[in-house]
Amino acid sequence: MMKIISSLLSCLYLLSISAMADKRVTDLEDPALLEAYLDGLIKSSMDKHHSPSGVISIYKDGQFLLSKGYGSQSLGDGQQSAKPVQAESSLFRPGSISKLFTWVAVMQQVESGKLDLDNDVNLYLKRFQVKDSWPGQPVTLRHLMTHTAGFEDGALGYLILDKPELVLPLPEALEKYQPERINPPGLHTAYSNWGTALAGLIVANVSGETFENYVQKRIFNVLGMQYASFIEPLPPTLENHAVQAYQWSAGRYKAKPYERISGFAPAGSAAMSANDVMKFGIALLQNGQYQNQQILQASTLQQMLEQGFSHDERTRGMGMGFIKRRFGNETLELFGHEGASAYFFSHLGISQKENLVVFASFSGAGGRSVYKDFLQNFYTRFFSEHSGTPKTIKTTAQDLQEYRGDYLPWRGSFSKAEALLRVLNGKSVQVVHSDQSAALLYSGKRYHMVDKDLFREAHGFGRIAFQRNQKSQVSDMIVDGRAYTQYYKAPLFESKTFTLIVLMVIPLFALALLIHLLYKSTHYANHTGQKALFYSQIVWAVSTLAFFILMTLSLLSLPTIVNGIPASLTIALCFPLLSALASLALLAILVKYRQAPFGIKTKLLAYSTLTISLFSLYFYQYWNLLGFKYFSV
Repeated sequence: MMKIISSLLSCLYLLSISAMADKRVTDLEDPALLEAYLDGLIKSSMDKHHSPSGVISIYKDGQFLLSKGYGSQSLGDGQQSAKPVQAESSLFRPGSISKLFTWVAVMQQVESGKLDLDNDVNLYLKRFQVKDSWPGQPVTLRHLMTHTAGFEDGALGYLILDKPELVLPLPEALEKYQPERINPPGLHTAYSNWGTALAGLIVANVSGETFENYVQKRIFNVLGMQYASFIEPLPPTLENHAVQAYQWSAGRYKAKPYERISGFAPAGSAAMSANDVMKFGIALLQNGQYQNQQILQASTLQQMLEQGFSHDERTRGMGMGFIKRRFGNETLELFGHEGASAYFFSHLGISQKENLVVFASFSGAGGRSVYKDFLQNFYTRFFSEHSGTPKTIKTTAQDLQEYRGDYLPWRGSFSKAEALLRVLNGKSVQVVHSDQSAALLYSGKRYHMVDKDLFREAHGFGRIAFQRNQKSQVSDMIVDGRAYTQYYKAPLFESKTFTLIVLMVIPLFALALLIHLLYKSTHYANHTGQKALFYSQIVWAVSTLAFFILMTLSLLSLPTIVNGIPASLTIALCFPLLSALASLALLAILVKYRQAPFGIKTKLLAYSTLTISLFSLYFYQYWNLLGFKYFSV
């Protein structure tokens, strides 16, 4: 009998332990269990991905569940010991979360009557004017706040600098680096750092003080944010609190310079502690108020949340500056912003429905992976309740063929040498068979049609919606929770497959040509025209190979290429010009000696080279690689 009772008690104990384990990863009511769970997750992820510092702060239902630093603010150098991260005082770089302060500043000026969201922004500019690329369709602050102004976006060599002497004041930087307006306003969403910085300049112009000072007085001081600043370099009182950026290289951490974003400060130059970010987040949660201090009227904040722009009302659209993100279940109403620089990756999420504010930031190149691990695990585990699976529409593969293809972001460069990066940032949509119905394959996940042009993730909450042009053809795509950038359906010439084939065929042909010509060099010594053919093809092959080699070297430095134009890129862009001269010379030689007895194989090779070379010139010109098409710093 005692053995039976003992066995029953053991079973009950194991069941209770199992219940506690389940509670540990699904319930936010116990801060101690939440902290234990996140400690295990974050410490393991930081070690795995070589992220030296991080911080998490979670506020729900009027209390902090967690506000904790991980790792070291600075690692020490043998003379000084490492400093642990402090949630209340360690300053992280939240990147584009800075934009929320800019949008609040804009709305403060709207409240004061100094700004109108629907006026032409040129009315508020002094040093320069936004280009009148679309007559009768001016850019407004409403367009800037919803990222629908139509600007291209860029970063190459000027957005984030590590050399203080290269940083320009805000008005000069915006004038020098003004992007092209590739679309009329109000048509497509395309995230724009320049557009946000422009809004910050407008605040400075109408308020009569620098943007940094304005935010300090009207937001930071009001909310009691003592460990926060947009100023670069940091004020002396704060510089010892800055989290040092590191890069993991050759088995150790290497300190990196403080990133300078002053030329675009309103778009991303803030440095602040987790606790201070939370004061701002709680104010947004509580109708613009924190501890009886008001930064916005409640009606203004609701306007920012309820108004905005949407390509499809069945997906989360843009708020007025706020990004409505999709994490956790489909009913979790979350707004806020993400932020990323070369060395910091951050998230600010706010839910009025859940009375929730979440901030997290992690440093180092590996910080991106830790950031993703946190978001995935936190929101999925604690906000994963299903509200019922919507009925799918049975489709055949033929039904879905019109959605198939590559989609490139409207956010990106269209006029500079970095335009080709749009292809790398593109998304592929394929058609696959799933269960009893066909489905779309996007980012490795299957999506079933649930409504016309609307698809839902087969085993999750994700949604993608497609838009059609005036001819009723599928032309664009929007991803639920990422309304800040729409994707357009790429024509064949811009598709990833076609582009990759071209990028392989051209250098391989040039290499084969070079080897052949060197091997058969004696066969080109019998006639003046043959010598000319030989040398023009040699020059084209060598210049082509040099271009591709140097461009590859430039791309290997892609994470830091925004800090400045690498010498390898500048040199690389010389070779398409040399290639163009060689192509023209080859064309002239073939015309001049068209009757010469070169032999069928020699002529066939020469005409093949001419064809490939002319095509490569068109390719270079199309992607802005013919000439030095970039902003010099």
